Amino acid sequence: MRTEDVLALLGDAASAGRVRALRGDLRGRVDVHIARAREILQSDVARVDASALSALKAGVEAHDAATDDESRWAAMREAYDTAQRALLNAANDPDLALADVTHVGSETVKDDAFVERKMTFYGENGGDAGRWRSLNDGVMGGASSGTLSTTDDGRCMFSGNVSLDYNGGFASVRAYVEEVGEDFDGVYIDAKSPTGEAKTFLFILKDEPCLLEQTNFKVKFKVGTEFTRVKIPFAAFCRAERMGRVVLRPPLKIDAIREFGLMILKGSPEQVGPFELEVKEIGFYRG
Repeated sequence: MRTEDVLALLGDAASAGRVRALRGDLRGRVDVHIARAREILQSDVARVDASALSALKAGVEAHDAATDDESRWAAMREAYDTAQRALLNAANDPDLALADVTHVGSETVKDDAFVERKMTFYGENGGDAGRWRSLNDGVMGGASSGTLSTTDDGRCMFSGNVSLDYNGGFASVRAYVEEVGEDFDGVYIDAKSPTGEAKTFLFILKDEPCLLEQTNFKVKFKVGTEFTRVKIPFAAFCRAERMGRVVLRPPLKIDAIREFGLMILKGSPEQVGPFELEVKEIGFYRG
């Protein structure tokens, strides 16, 4: 059993436990989590972060020592959260490590036989631009802004301002899609930074369960002042989040992709303030 196997087991337990909790079977939720933790600890493991295993062991011991279901669940929740963070961090930030950024010229993009374009922004009414909506930190009381608009030369501009006022700090745009990515290796975006600022953006994918669970899969990327094709393998979308907190669930279902998104998030000082990301097209690639 290796890291990916342990992550899959933890995700399966979390999903099964969530179903039991929704049915009111809180004890059943605990039972699912403790059974999976014991299974992992009793298995032969290889290349699995030791601190993750220690967290699971401590959780099992705390569970066994607890005298009520609330304490048992608290022990399991803490163990799972700590173990998954350790397993994901052991991969050296998979978001950035797996994002394959390739610089290409316009002719290469046109002649690429291994892509399928999904979003363009030229033609009547700006192509697919009208399918996007804004989702900013105003939903939490923040003051950031972010919109997607078309340019005169058939591209779109994701622009706005990231503000820290009122505990805010993110801006995003989203588009509902109905895509199947099984025949491809990942998603690409052709984009550039018109101002030359080296801001970090995130590409978001949601599958069908994400819409129900209010979760996201996000991957970081950067671009320069010339158009760049950013190729992101589907495997990079390995960390489900809800409001910045890791959520235990199975991997992204690439046969049921339901949302594309672009986001900018607070962090380092250069992330705060005005931003612009010019996008030519978005699609899937193979090879």
